[in-house]
Amino acid sequence: MQLFYKYLIIICINIICYYRSIDGDFVFDDSVAILKNRDVYEGQFNRKTFENIFIHNDFWGSNITMKDSHKSYRPLTTLTFLIERHINNGLDSRSMKLVNLIIHIVNCCLLLNFLHAILNNRQTAFIATVLFCVHPIHTEAVCGIVSRSDLMACFIFLMCGIFYFYVFYKDGTAVNFSYSLIYLIIIGLMSFIGILFKENAVMIMPTLAALDIARNLKLFKSLSKISSLILRLVLMLIFTTLIVFFRLWMQNFSTPEFRIEDNPIAATDSQLTRILSQNFLYCFNFYLLLMPDWLSFDWSFESIEKMEGFEDVRIFGILVFHGMLIVIVLRGIRKRKLLTALVLLIIPFTPAIGIIKVGFVIAERILYIPSIGFSIYVAIGYKKLIKNFKFLRPYLYMSFILLIIFHSMKTYTRSLDWRTESQLFFSALKIVPKNAKVYYNIARISSENKQIEMSVKFYRHAIRLHPNYESAHMNLGNIYRELNEFEKAKFHLNKAVEILEEFPTAWMNLGIVQAVLKDFESSEQSYLKALSYRKNYANCYYNMGNLYIEMKNSSAAIEHWKRSIAINPGHRKAWSNILAFYDNQRNNHETVLKYSEIALIYLPNDTNILFSRANTFGKMAYYEEAEKLFKQIIEAEPKKSIFYANLGVLYHRWGKKELAKKYYRAALSLDASLKNAQSNLMKLQEFGE
Repeated sequence: MQLFYKYLIIICINIICYYRSIDGDFVFDDSVAILKNRDVYEGQFNRKTFENIFIHNDFWGSNITMKDSHKSYRPLTTLTFLIERHINNGLDSRSMKLVNLIIHIVNCCLLLNFLHAILNNRQTAFIATVLFCVHPIHTEAVCGIVSRSDLMACFIFLMCGIFYFYVFYKDGTAVNFSYSLIYLIIIGLMSFIGILFKENAVMIMPTLAALDIARNLKLFKSLSKISSLILRLVLMLIFTTLIVFFRLWMQNFSTPEFRIEDNPIAATDSQLTRILSQNFLYCFNFYLLLMPDWLSFDWSFESIEKMEGFEDVRIFGILVFHGMLIVIVLRGIRKRKLLTALVLLIIPFTPAIGIIKVGFVIAERILYIPSIGFSIYVAIGYKKLIKNFKFLRPYLYMSFILLIIFHSMKTYTRSLDWRTESQLFFSALKIVPKNAKVYYNIARISSENKQIEMSVKFYRHAIRLHPNYESAHMNLGNIYRELNEFEKAKFHLNKAVEILEEFPTAWMNLGIVQAVLKDFESSEQSYLKALSYRKNYANCYYNMGNLYIEMKNSSAAIEHWKRSIAINPGHRKAWSNILAFYDNQRNNHETVLKYSEIALIYLPNDTNILFSRANTFGKMAYYEEAEKLFKQIIEAEPKKSIFYANLGVLYHRWGKKELAKKYYRAALSLDASLKNAQSNLMKLQEFGE
C-alpha cells in the first residue's frame, strides 16, 4: 500500500474516533492550567509575560519556587495556549481541542515513519500504527487540552527518533561517528525543546540510546565494531545529564510536595507495601493497555487499595507480569523487534515507576508514548499468527478488523465523556466508587450549576469516604454560608483549617463567616492567618477591607482595598468599593474620577466603574459627559433597570423632563419595584417638575 493511502487511513480513523469530542468544554485540569492561569487568560506578548512563563511560573501559573508548586515546568505548552487565545480573540475550547486532535494525527503519521526506521518491516509498522491510532487509552491525551504537553512531548520524541535512525542507519548500516556529532547536537537541542513541553521528554535520548543498543546487541561481542555506538551513547548521557540539571535548576533543586491522597502508595511508610503496591500498578497499567475498559480521569485517594503483604491475591498477577517480562527479555536477545518493543514500552514509562515521587497513582496520559511499544507487540504477534497458521488467515484478518472496530467504538464513546465535566466525573463513579475526589468534583460542578441540594449530597459523601478532605469541608462550609446557615458553615471551615492549617483560602472564608456572625476579632485573626500563608492574597485584603467597614474603621478599609488592587489590578469588587467609599464622601468627586480612570485601564468598559463615573459627572453638572457614559452602559447591559433610572435622574437634573419620564418608565418596565423611579416619575407627572 502506498504511503499516501496509509496516511489517509490514519487521518480518517482518527477523525471518526474523535470528531465528536471537539465540540466540548474545558474540563478538569483545563480550568487551572488555562482558565485560571493569568499567564494565559491575560498574558500579552511582552517581556513580563514571557518572564513569567519561562522563568518564574509553573504550568499552573504559580511561582515554581513556592512550596506548594507542583514544579510542572512546561512553558512552551503554556505559550501555545496564549497564542491560541490571541488568535481566537479569547479562550475557545473547541479550537484548542481541534489543535490537540491535529497534533495526535500528525503523531500517528510520524509514528508510521518512525516504525519503518526501527522495524524495517512496513506491514508490521502499519498494523502497529493503526492500533496506536484507535487505542482508547489515548482519549485523555487527545481530549484533555492540558494533555497537549504529552502530545507535543511525543511529537518531539518521534521527530528525534526518525532523525536519529535515518541519519545513523542510512541504508541499514551505521554511519561513521566523525560525520554525526552535529546530528547528535541537533537531537540534544530537540530533546531540550521537548522538556519545555513536558518533563517526561527527558527520556527521549535514553530511549533512543536503548533502541540503538537493542539494534546492535550482537556487536557487543566485538568492541572494535561498536566504538561509534559507544561514543553516541556517551554523548547522549552527557546531554541528558545537562537537561536534567537545567530542569532541577529551574525548580531551585527542590522537590514538589504532593498531598498524601494524591498518591497514597508513594506516601506509605512501609517499604514492603510500597514495593508490592507499585509493582501492582505496573501490572494495572499493562492491563489498561491490554483491556482499556476501566478508564477514569483520576485514581487518587483509595481508588486502588494498597498491597499490605504477600497474602494479597494480586501477587499472582505481579508474578505473571514479571515472568512475562523475563521471557520477552530472553527472547529479545535473539529477536531484536521484541526487545525494541520492550524498550519503547518501559523506558518512556520510567519517570512514573515510583523512583521519583509523582502526584498521581494511574494517569492514562502517561501511557501515550509507552503504548507504542505495546502496539508493536500486538502487531508482531498478529504477524506471527498469520505466518504460522495460514489456514486461519481469513479469521485472523476478521479478528483484527473487529479489534480495530471495537477499540474505535470504545475510543469514540470515551471521547464523549471528555466533552463536559459532568459527563467526565459521572463516568468515573462506576470505575472508582471509593474515590472521594470524584464525588468532590461532582459536588463542585453541581454547585456551579446552582444544584445546591445535589452539591451538598456529594460533598457529604466525599467527606464520608475521606473524613479529612479539607477542600470538601471548605466548599461545603461555603455552601452553608450562602444558605445563611452560618453555624454549619463555621463548623466545616473550622474543620478544614484543623485538617490543614496552611490553607489560606479556608482561613479567609472562615473570616467571612465570623464577620457575618459579628465576631470581628476572630474574623480579623483568621484573615491575618490566611495572609501569613499567602502574602499576596488580593481577595483576603478585599474581605479585610469589608470587615473594617463593619468595624467603623474606614481608613483601614480603604487601605486594604487599595492593597487588593495593588496585587490584582483587575479586582472588580475592590475597585467598586473604593469608588463607592469616595463617592459617599462630600466634595470628593475629583477623587472618584481619578480612581475610576485608573480602574478603566485594567477593566476597560466595566459597566460598574463607568456607572460610578457617570453618576459623578452628573453630580458635577457635566451632563453631556454623563449622558454619553450612561448610553454606553445601557448599550452594554440593556436589561439592568438601575442604569435607566439613573439616566432618568440625570435628565431630571438637566431639566429634560420628557427624556427623564421616558427613562423612568423604561426602568420601571424592567423592575416595577424601583421606588426612586416611581416617586420621581410621579413628581414629574403630578407637579410638572
